[in-house]
Amino acid sequence: MKTYPLNKQLWLLGTLLFIFLNAGATEHAELTSFSAKIENSLVKLNWSAQYEDEFSHFAIERSIDGKTFKDVALYFTEGEQKAKSSFSYKDKYLPKNKNTLYYRLRLINKDGTFQYSAIQLVKGERYDSQLKLALYPNPVQNSLVAALPESWNQQEVVLELYSGSGQLLRTNVEKRAALTLSMDLTNLSPGWYVVKASNGKNSIQGRIVKMN
Repeated sequence: MKTYPLNKQLWLLGTLLFIFLNAGATEHAELTSFSAKIENSLVKLNWSAQYEDEFSHFAIERSIDGKTFKDVALYFTEGEQKAKSSFSYKDKYLPKNKNTLYYRLRLINKDGTFQYSAIQLVKGERYDSQLKLALYPNPVQNSLVAALPESWNQQEVVLELYSGSGQLLRTNVEKRAALTLSMDLTNLSPGWYVVKASNGKNSIQGRIVKMN
């Protein structure tokens, strides 16, 4: 008779229990679409589904290695109108550098049985996990240099200068921006200002001090 260590026994028991609970389980929800993408410095998940009264809720799962998943959020359909079929969730946890995040949905019935969706992945871009606008020198007297995220290279970038009260003072548009942009502030009055950069998808800004 073959014996197994206790941890192996528990794993086998859990596996058998999962198979038993889900064997012949009726699918009370049908997932028609599921996507994940980075949008405005967040990971946005969108999915559509049709479900019956016996369906309970969605569990949104995330993984950093594509193997071990953890629940991020639960989305209950109780009380939702039957006409509602499209759902979305925004995750603030972004993939760092060029790492990849994996997402999947667990569709859970009221009797505890469930099914998984296909896995969607989101790959981060260098520096996009924490978009920052580096401004130097700061304080500045004459020419200001704005260092953009690497992923913005050769994109159309709008660089704007605002007064401390929020008034737009200057706008520079670069159709194919390099990683650094300059702005002449020689004739600007002393004080503090806000510099804002945007590429059509994301906006980043920083504060500068102008000196004589």
